[in-house]
Amino acid sequence: MTSLETVRNHHLAAARARADALLRDARVQAQQILSKSSDGAAALIENAEKEGAEAAALDTSREWTAARRRARGIILAAQEGVYGDLQAAAAAAVHADPSYPVLLARLADEARRRLGPGADVDVDASGDLGVCATRKDRHIAWALDSIVRDSIERLGPEIEELWR
Repeated sequence: MTSLETVRNHHLAAARARADALLRDARVQAQQILSKSSDGAAALIENAEKEGAEAAALDTSREWTAARRRARGIILAAQEGVYGDLQAAAAAAVHADPSYPVLLARLADEARRRLGPGADVDVDASGDLGVCATRKDRHIAWALDSIVRDSIERLGPEIEELWR
């Protein structure tokens, strides 16, 4: 073997040793990167699952709140309907009562008493206008619907028993 071949073989062996060392180091680094990536991916998945659960809980909470509001609106609308029906039925009952004309006469007398002599008093016995009276700049209007509504409102908590 010539000295050139010896030098060449020596350099080839050194290059192979360096290549093998670089390859080993690269494999170790690749394994480390893969391990870190796995750990990182697991952490990302765990974090995503946690954020997803929190978002779902928030959405569920919002949906429940919206559903409760809609239900409350439905209940209030139904109560308002029943309340209106009660007022209409009470007004019809008062209007149909044989003593309704006596009630109107009493209201007309009360209007005259409050406004004094010379008051112009109109009585609507056939309709729902009730008694209207005026004198100068003063005015009284006692319509059947408003009298019934005021009477029902004065019942207050007793009316609330309808909803229980």
